[in-house]
Amino acid sequence: MDVDPKGWTVFQWRHPLSVNFSRDWEEYKNGFGDVHGEFWLGNEILHRLTTPHRTLFHIGVSSVNGSSWYERCDNMKIASELQKYTITLGKASGTAGDSITNASSVGTDGTMDGMPFTTYDRDNDLYSGNCAVAYRGGWWFNRCYSICLNCPRDSIGYYPLVQKSEFNSSILMITRI
Repeated sequence: MDVDPKGWTVFQWRHPLSVNFSRDWEEYKNGFGDVHGEFWLGNEILHRLTTPHRTLFHIGVSSVNGSSWYERCDNMKIASELQKYTITLGKASGTAGDSITNASSVGTDGTMDGMPFTTYDRDNDLYSGNCAVAYRGGWWFNRCYSICLNCPRDSIGYYPLVQKSEFNSSILMITRI
């Protein structure tokens, strides 16, 4: 990887968006897919990797026209399964802005900081329905709006930068700092 600092663990890769990420709680807990293709490493592994150490979180997204953006948070933690794999993010920076942590940039419906993980069989979001059912992918949804990098092409997005048919790829990774 040519992203500094070195030593990243990739926990999600999406390209060419051909793998179905509409999975149940157990599949997101344990991971799925193929590390040589599209995959999710697993929420339990993320919890174990981020709990004892200060962890840098990196999101990279690209569009079909070749544009790319990234966002980093300086201290990511994933809580235990008992705490619904709630994500806690530190200060954000990068070319994508701070839409995952700052409600003022996307509205309160968008930020994922402090949100538990939601799947179609475990509704932990703040929406009156279930965001994972509505958008067909597990994620740290707030009220379904703004970001879902585990959704199919017709609902995937990293608002306001790239959405749906313009979306090409995403990568989520962590490293200790």
